[in-house]
Amino acid sequence: MRPPLTLPPPSGNPSTSTAHQPFCAVAASISSPRSQAAVRGSVSVSSSRFVLEGYREIRIMAWSMGVWVACQTLAGKEYPYGMRLAVNGTPFPIHDTKGIPEAIFQGTLENFSEPVLIRFRRRICGSAAQVKIFLSHHPYREVDDLHQELAALWTDVKARPAVEWTWDKAVVGTNDKIFPPQNQHEAWQGVVVEEVDAEHYDEELFRELLNGESRLWTRP
Repeated sequence: MRPPLTLPPPSGNPSTSTAHQPFCAVAASISSPRSQAAVRGSVSVSSSRFVLEGYREIRIMAWSMGVWVACQTLAGKEYPYGMRLAVNGTPFPIHDTKGIPEAIFQGTLENFSEPVLIRFRRRICGSAAQVKIFLSHHPYREVDDLHQELAALWTDVKARPAVEWTWDKAVVGTNDKIFPPQNQHEAWQGVVVEEVDAEHYDEELFRELLNGESRLWTRP
């Protein structure tokens, strides 16, 4: 399977693969016009147009807050999209009925600490075993660094209204404790939604998606 290209949030802060980034991720699997080779790396929003040009097919998968990032980054840009897949996120990341309820996001931000981070990871993963797997991929970052990132996401989301961008399918984890499933369904009116038995982050689900093995890549 071709490895994915990762895109940063609109602010220009670097983003990494889904296991490395607790708040958001966007991955693009891209095919060369002459081969099935692909590239991987972080790019700025201003340069993403040049990185993504010239490819025969681009498949986008965005997770969590990365769904909003993809909308903000790629709206208005025409590429040969093979498929655009949103996973456990919406274009309205801080929203009482279509995303993370504002009071919950704000409370997490205002009280962010090591104990809060531990509970947050448990809510993302659903179990101690999944948290252990998650952390096996996770580079060490200071709590203050993560707090600053969460604050930057709050500021960016509040400063940038939701934009329209076409998604082919939305995947909703029925056990998601970060983006409530009912809010995801409300946000995805008019988009094909497929439910999976998964937490907000599920190791097996993302392994299959990133390796191109999941049936979820089937077009509606």
